[in-house]
Amino acid sequence: MSLKINIHHIREDKSGQIKGQFSIRPQELDLPAPKDIWHPLIFDFVCTNAGDLYVLEGKLKSRTSHQCSRCLLPVEIPLEVDVHEQFSRHPDKEDEDIHHFIGDEIDIAEVLRENVILSLPIKPLCSPDCRGLCPHCGTDLNQASCDCKPQSVDPRLAVLEKLISK
Repeated sequence: MSLKINIHHIREDKSGQIKGQFSIRPQELDLPAPKDIWHPLIFDFVCTNAGDLYVLEGKLKSRTSHQCSRCLLPVEIPLEVDVHEQFSRHPDKEDEDIHHFIGDEIDIAEVLRENVILSLPIKPLCSPDCRGLCPHCGTDLNQASCDCKPQSVDPRLAVLEKLISK
């Protein structure tokens, strides 16, 4: 499937619009991580002729499955990305926010990929108050407590510990 918007019908119509929807397989965007953690993506959009620019606005929705970065349990992350991009046949070289295209088709695969990647959490969590795993015995601290003693202080920082205890 091609992720291209054909603007031929609105090329001459200033303020003309194309509305549509793409159902996107994760492979089409070459998303990072294993492909089986991604659910299909749905992109509802409006592409508007704004004179020298074509403005693409829309919402990209999906879900992705990851491991909680603290307790390693599976966590499903809903993904809703607002997309606002501009395209031009003759973009200003100094304006990096305007994407270049040639002809009557705008290829949106790369801008969608960038938007998805930038919206992913750096450290996915099952909940904001996840306590994670004990670093010594591996017990899930959300489910049970353990009898491990608090970690001893790094010998290089022992002098600082003495200052704090005074």
